[in-house]
Amino acid sequence: MKKIRCAIAGLGRIGCGLENDPKREKPATHAGAVNDHPDTIICAGADPDPEKRNNFTINWGVQNVYESLDELLSHEPVDIVQIATPPETHLQLVKTAVDYSVPVIILEKPVASTLDEARQVVTIEKNSKSKIVINHERRYSLQYRHVKHQIESGQIGTLYSINTKLCIGSKRTVADMLYDDGTHMIDLLSHLTGEALVPYNVNLAHNRTVAFVYGKCGDIPVTLEVGAGRDHLIFELDLSFSNGRIRVGNGYFEEYCSQVSPYYSNYRSLVKNSTQFPRTEYFKLMFKEAVDIYKHEKEYTASSTEDGLSAITVIDQILNW
Repeated sequence: MKKIRCAIAGLGRIGCGLENDPKREKPATHAGAVNDHPDTIICAGADPDPEKRNNFTINWGVQNVYESLDELLSHEPVDIVQIATPPETHLQLVKTAVDYSVPVIILEKPVASTLDEARQVVTIEKNSKSKIVINHERRYSLQYRHVKHQIESGQIGTLYSINTKLCIGSKRTVADMLYDDGTHMIDLLSHLTGEALVPYNVNLAHNRTVAFVYGKCGDIPVTLEVGAGRDHLIFELDLSFSNGRIRVGNGYFEEYCSQVSPYYSNYRSLVKNSTQFPRTEYFKLMFKEAVDIYKHEKEYTASSTEDGLSAITVIDQILNW
């Protein structure tokens, strides 16, 4: 079978660099995902930084490297292009890929750096033959797929509330965190509940470095704390059900079910079960879907530009409260 040709625009951390982190689950990058799939090959890479281009050639054995995506696509036939560049470049690079009729585009989150540009990305896709997959990879992660199943199946009862916390960098601004992993959190809330987050109050604290967002996804009350000041990373959802609880975040998963209490007579208590997810398969499954779309084995993505636009819309509402 002829290999599906993939090109990577942006040869930094998420493009290829994080594959060198020995602690991360693999694949952890766009380049790693291509190498992991039996039907794909990296045909070229693009980055304006000559050092990154040189390192990409050395580490990944790819000789065809270019300064820009436009230059790359003018020289290389490409089936899937992965855009792993800063969000302020996304709109122009999507335009370039569409102009060259690339069949499938994988676009890093957030969709764009502004609400207006995100809307333009959605419009460009609608008016083209290209299919765009947004890399909100937690939609593909095994533990979050399990959470969604538990919500929809009712196996641990009705979902009553979700409390979330996001802390990434001790000195970063609320806006930086929302546009970084905050897009994952807000997109994930929408994905799990089937309803976009609607904020009804936003409070700022600690000299405006922490935001407390109160809202709803449909009928489900949601709290979101986004803040600096911590020397550690927190990405956490705590879901409360009528007959259980799920606490899930980066590096951990805990599921509890209501049982006759081992601690108190005539009461029920939450008891932790043995459900574990040693691997999440987040990047692997996202890329597999993009390949399936290219092969026409799947028509729609689970992570669309409309989904990405929805996340940016909520972020814009929070920041302009």
